[in-house]
Amino acid sequence: MADLQSHRCRPYENKKFYRVYDKASQSRFVPRIGFEASKRSTSEAYEYRITPNALGKHLDWFDPDPSPFISLYDNPWVALKEAWRRILEKPRLYDQKVRRVRMRGPVRIAVIDAEQLDREGVFYLSRNELFSMVNIAPDDVIRRRFRRREYMAMDRIPASAVEARFSNMGDYRQYCHDNC
Repeated sequence: MADLQSHRCRPYENKKFYRVYDKASQSRFVPRIGFEASKRSTSEAYEYRITPNALGKHLDWFDPDPSPFISLYDNPWVALKEAWRRILEKPRLYDQKVRRVRMRGPVRIAVIDAEQLDREGVFYLSRNELFSMVNIAPDDVIRRRFRRREYMAMDRIPASAVEARFSNMGDYRQYCHDNC
């Protein structure tokens, strides 16, 4: 794994990512900072942190353990579908740490500029790249949760890469019709 390289958008690839988040997300937007993973490390190399165990914990939405990953989608409509799923199907979550049910709060979608991630040196990989890196085949649970259009950024997404944020899904849908 010595030659570990971040994904870089190729000319034919989508140059935008979409982050769905809410109050229950481990990584939420902070003005002037952006998104920071709940488990960051500045000293440990990526190749030692991308493990089957770390990936499995991130994919288990019922496990409150911190993760160095921040999930993104490369398709605006998949992000919208995930936002609606959270709004309609899962407005409440059981928090195992405090043993109580909590509300998700407003579901939001952020539009991320992939080229800015590249300029800022943010490390990110697609689902396929991650699975092949750790030599695991996704089981049915992971396949359902880890959609094929998903990417994962490590540690952070700087505010400079966040082009827009939407809490109104109607406004986001209009943005998609106009820009996607």
